[in-house]
Amino acid sequence: MNKNIRIYTIYRMLFLYFLNDSILTVYLMENNISVTLIYLLHSVSAAVGIVLEVPTGIFADIHGPKSSLLIASISYAISNCLFIMGGKNIVILILASFFEGLCKNFFSGAETSYLYMALQAENRNNEFTKISGNIESVQFILTGVTSAAIGYLYSYNSLGPFILAIILGTAASIVLLPAKNYKEIRKENQQNKYKLTLKEGLYTTINNKKILWLMIFTFFMTLMFNCILSGNQIFLREVNVPVKYFGVIYSLFYLISAIFSKIAYLFQKGGNYQKKLLLFLLSLSVCAGILAFKNSIVIFAIFIPRMIIGIYPRVFQQYINDEITENRNTILSIRETVKNLPVITILPLIGVIIDKKDIGSSYLVISFIGVASTVGLYLLYISQQEKNFP
Repeated sequence: MNKNIRIYTIYRMLFLYFLNDSILTVYLMENNISVTLIYLLHSVSAAVGIVLEVPTGIFADIHGPKSSLLIASISYAISNCLFIMGGKNIVILILASFFEGLCKNFFSGAETSYLYMALQAENRNNEFTKISGNIESVQFILTGVTSAAIGYLYSYNSLGPFILAIILGTAASIVLLPAKNYKEIRKENQQNKYKLTLKEGLYTTINNKKILWLMIFTFFMTLMFNCILSGNQIFLREVNVPVKYFGVIYSLFYLISAIFSKIAYLFQKGGNYQKKLLLFLLSLSVCAGILAFKNSIVIFAIFIPRMIIGIYPRVFQQYINDEITENRNTILSIRETVKNLPVITILPLIGVIIDKKDIGSSYLVISFIGVASTVGLYLLYISQQEKNFP
């Protein structure tokens, strides 16, 4: 492992992006913020993604993914500062969500792009899935170990988890400073690099049938993940799990993801990747259907998405990176923009269903959407295959 990959690995170990997942919803609800408004805050973060995701991808293509990663970890620290200051102040909470979205935008794509380009420089890009899986596995374990104490820390001091996140985000930024900033070789004398890069990225996304299918799949997969995972804390409260144990449960989430991340490379071997991805989507649909029963007996089902999280991102990233030949960060950022669309358009409606009905009803709706999208994407895949082989 070369110096830059080592620095990148340390950065990822410190930048525990999901650290406060186990308590953020509870923190906001205990400040008398409704579920609908909480989901609207998620939409603010996603809206930032819609506006800035592609520009940040172009920024990474021109200035290198290291620059993007630095801005991401700094924005993460600022976001947590604002959540501490916010309390019941909606304006400050919206600003916190804005910086959270900024963090996601600069981080998304750049984290995989940096590793892929570092390996590509050594002609080792075929090792991407295995190495990224190992890095993600260790990060999941660290996040899990830390999360085990988050619930107790929150019970002792509700601001403690946010202070810890600020410290780790700042440390990650400092660690990354000496790393090399990789850049793709570009044509000289481009009058408007940003517009040209965006145009090329959009053209490739629309005209490459495999990339286009992956983008549509991304929309529905992200919808399922967001709707299921954002309801976890509400579900746990519904089945009477004390908040102080949330951190322990989330540590199990990350442990499971770590275990499955280690074997992600096995799913890369053999078979058609579209069918493998559709299996993940169908599994989430079944998971939502089980959770709709809203009973402690079915609590095991909340672990299913965490198994998929361990495998799916690494496998998907390998597939899409192999399809991309240029403007990598821009295309990956277009994908991240697509990922933000369901958070803006559908997640707030799910929040309304939870406030008006209950978490079980929302899971039923999510399950139906998942099954319908699985069938639709399979038919699209068959249609594309028939056009390729008349």
